[in-house]
Amino acid sequence: MLGARRIAIVAAMVQLNPPPAPGPAAGAASRETEARIPHPGLGTGSSIWLVRHGRVDAAWRGRAYGNLEVPLSPEGEQDTLRLAAALATWEIAALACSPLVRADRLGRLLAEDSGAQLQVVADLRELDRGNWQGLSLAEYAERWAAEAEAYHRDPYTWRGTGGESDAELTARSWPVLEELVRKAAGGTAVLVTHYNVIRVLVAKALGLPPASSHNLRNDQGHATLLVDAVDLPGAGSLWRLERSNVRDPHSGPHPVEDAP
Repeated sequence: MLGARRIAIVAAMVQLNPPPAPGPAAGAASRETEARIPHPGLGTGSSIWLVRHGRVDAAWRGRAYGNLEVPLSPEGEQDTLRLAAALATWEIAALACSPLVRADRLGRLLAEDSGAQLQVVADLRELDRGNWQGLSLAEYAERWAAEAEAYHRDPYTWRGTGGESDAELTARSWPVLEELVRKAAGGTAVLVTHYNVIRVLVAKALGLPPASSHNLRNDQGHATLLVDAVDLPGAGSLWRLERSNVRDPHSGPHPVEDAP
């Protein structure tokens, strides 16, 4: 069981981090299992904004809602308007969004503002948390702590919730990213989706270990920019993380503090 202080901390978090490995041996096994190399780039020179939807209704904050249909809050609606205005300053060559209303709202508004053709793609919906969906974050964390040993044996394929694994989420969302990047043909693409989708996409591109990928900060109403870099010196064509957790993803000059 988690202590009361730990539960309180977890309940206050925007998303959950994995449970600690249960011991040195388990931790070592997990690190070996997690090791990955960066995924090769496609050589297009395209950039792609991975945009997380705005803040959700207050009734759902502090709950693990997964791919349930959850409405935006009034603040989330303002997030949506802000993001649409900022992203529309780019010349968008390819645009896709999740069908869940909290992401679909931004996708459709951005299509109107930018003139880009929108693809609504079911494979961009949030992670299915199985029979753990709707739990409070504290209860979710308790269940995850009980699964720590099983989780750290193979974080990429773990399905202790009865829902999807990171491997399954990556398998359905990565082809969407590749399609958009190719379609952008050296320009800018935008993908409007959810926390865990962005997390696994960035992790695959950069070769981040699955458990460690939960440390990627990706707040509601913020965006991350990946570049399909062409011919990085000594490395060939790889992906580059250009900006992270950006509040206003506009096309003009940006301050350093925009990317914590």
